[in-house]
Amino acid sequence: MKLKWIGLTSLMLVLLIACSPEGPAEVLTSQQTPPEIKLLNPKYRLQEVENCMVNEENLPGQAMRINGSAMRINGSEGGLLVGSIKDAASTLDLGSDLSQAFFQQAPGQNSALLIVDDFNGGTYNLGKEVFTLTSLNSAKFSNLKTKRQYSHGALVMHHVESLLENSGFYHRPLAATVDNTNIRVWQASNQTYLVVIAVDTGLSDSRTIRNLTQAQLQQLQTGIETKWGRISIDGPVAINMSFAFMPCAIQDDFIWSNLTSFEAYMQELWVKNAHLNLSYDEFVKLVIDLTNQANDPLLTLLQDPIWGASEHVYVASSGNYGLPYAMYPAQWPEVISVSGSSTDDPINRNQKFFNSGEILEQGAWFSLAPKSQVYYAGTSFSAPTVSVFSALDLASSQRCASGNGISKLAHNGMTDSDYPLRPSPKNDSAVDKLCN
Repeated sequence: MKLKWIGLTSLMLVLLIACSPEGPAEVLTSQQTPPEIKLLNPKYRLQEVENCMVNEENLPGQAMRINGSAMRINGSEGGLLVGSIKDAASTLDLGSDLSQAFFQQAPGQNSALLIVDDFNGGTYNLGKEVFTLTSLNSAKFSNLKTKRQYSHGALVMHHVESLLENSGFYHRPLAATVDNTNIRVWQASNQTYLVVIAVDTGLSDSRTIRNLTQAQLQQLQTGIETKWGRISIDGPVAINMSFAFMPCAIQDDFIWSNLTSFEAYMQELWVKNAHLNLSYDEFVKLVIDLTNQANDPLLTLLQDPIWGASEHVYVASSGNYGLPYAMYPAQWPEVISVSGSSTDDPINRNQKFFNSGEILEQGAWFSLAPKSQVYYAGTSFSAPTVSVFSALDLASSQRCASGNGISKLAHNGMTDSDYPLRPSPKNDSAVDKLCN
């Protein structure tokens, strides 16, 4: 049984994270030998490429456009924006879509969703200070992280739990107080459970991500112990990856450069590598394609016959650079990659700062709470919406079958009125990889 989809990798509009590999780096083999790329600091080399996770936290100004001028939102930090946005998005609307799509046939068994992300050393909840922000700058954002009020993973988890809460699920706390563990249990009306588990990879490399993800999948085989009994997870698991890859040496070189944006860094790097005779567009793609390594540790997990995409569903965000392709890992065929939109309008729904993708889901701008002046955006939030849908579809007693015999998650031939998962305008005719 193989459930895969085509789409694109992601991060929030202002997302990209730092990389701090643990232990000795694995030597990776490129799909093809890359040309000699000279980094700004000669001590960093790309001959042996190792991939690091990226989101908003260490690559500011990630509007790396290949067509037209760069687009970024002034005043945003870490994917958050304080202000006033007309017609902001709501997880209430997405929750209603979810209810209509799935709750006519409630899940037939328990299911699980892994949120593989940076949780800032165990920061699984957003702190109160995040919800009451009246302004935001880089110093204030850094202070939120230091005080354990914020992590990228906590923002993704908040989005997932808001979606579930607005779609009829009931949160079953594992403790008497508000959960601050990495495991959250949500109960459907028919007494089945969706277990949401935070896998805290920190600001890490591909090898760490692989090891921690596989370990959690193995641990799930014994079920989840709760105060009311053990929850068994017998079927496939959905894995959400709201991040992209960049060569670790590129990240190190950018940090060393002390440039204020990653876009400015890429421009300087392109100029330094004029000997390659590439346009800026071609150079950007070359750098991103360096992360497509034949023996990348995460890719080996995706291809594993037990823990990989033949048994489980891996979903990733496409990125927020306005590129006409996804970044890795979303671009790998084993991954369901997700692009984003900032409106529910089916005609004019592709926002310029999202990377292109074949599955399109709303990614901007979500209000953090009712009447809140804090908003968030990015494909980092398009992807987990699809991950929730896929986890529930995996648990459905009628998986891969709707009234006309086509899966609710198979968007080929699906119209916007059918279901909240939509084909991208860039690839309406794509056939999903699903259910075989």
